[in-house]
Amino acid sequence: KWAEEAPQGISRLLVGQSEIKRQISKVTESAEKVEKSMSELSDSSQAKPTTVVLQTESWRSQLMSKARDGVAGLLLALALTYFLLVGGDRIIKNFVRQLPRVQQKTALRITRDSQHQIAQYLGVLALSNTAVGVATGLMCWAIGLPDPAVWGLIAGLARFIPYLGVILTISLLAVVSAVSLDVVWMMAFAPLGYLVLTTLVGFFIEPWVHGFRMAINPVVIFVSIFFWGWLWGPVGVLLAVPLMTVIQVVLKQIPKLRPVYKVIAR
Repeated sequence: KWAEEAPQGISRLLVGQSEIKRQISKVTESAEKVEKSMSELSDSSQAKPTTVVLQTESWRSQLMSKARDGVAGLLLALALTYFLLVGGDRIIKNFVRQLPRVQQKTALRITRDSQHQIAQYLGVLALSNTAVGVATGLMCWAIGLPDPAVWGLIAGLARFIPYLGVILTISLLAVVSAVSLDVVWMMAFAPLGYLVLTTLVGFFIEPWVHGFRMAINPVVIFVSIFFWGWLWGPVGVLLAVPLMTVIQVVLKQIPKLRPVYKVIAR
């Protein structure tokens, strides 16, 4: 239902009853006149034009296909995560035993630091995202948006994807507000409120709670999101920041790779 109403909402959001819409109407009328004159010209000629019909897959079918592929990839990633949680420690121990004694301590230190930083990152992110989702749901309920719990859930989950998740949520809230509400300030309340809320949490509350901000240049994080997303799809987008955390720890702990860490650091 929301997918069907999205074009109407985007039209109201971008055009509305402004001068742009009137100019578009004039262009449409001119195009109709040209089309009419061309059809009269075509009827007067002896050669009858050939009609070519292109059959393409609808955008709804393409959207459902992408969603189905994303859900399948996510389920496979969850299954892999389960097996790694069950047998991951044994794999690490077996791997460390095969290393020379001098390198065993470095490997164990890298493993412990990676586990600690990823657990810290995901734990604080989960708590802050839950708070953002609840606040967004209440905000949508207060201004009368339908299905406020759905938009709160989307707002919380999307923050697991740095940068792109926030942009996606703001766009969705803007379209939904344009479709559902009539007052301009109420249309802008949900997307702008979510932007202020996620900025406040991301820049002040999260660093204050865990005292840890990723020491990686934001450009590197952004590039890694596109790279892992291109490689693994939606699952790669979700895993981009944890993977960069592991890479950061490895680069920092190995002396020969420490110059690379200093290059990508903040």
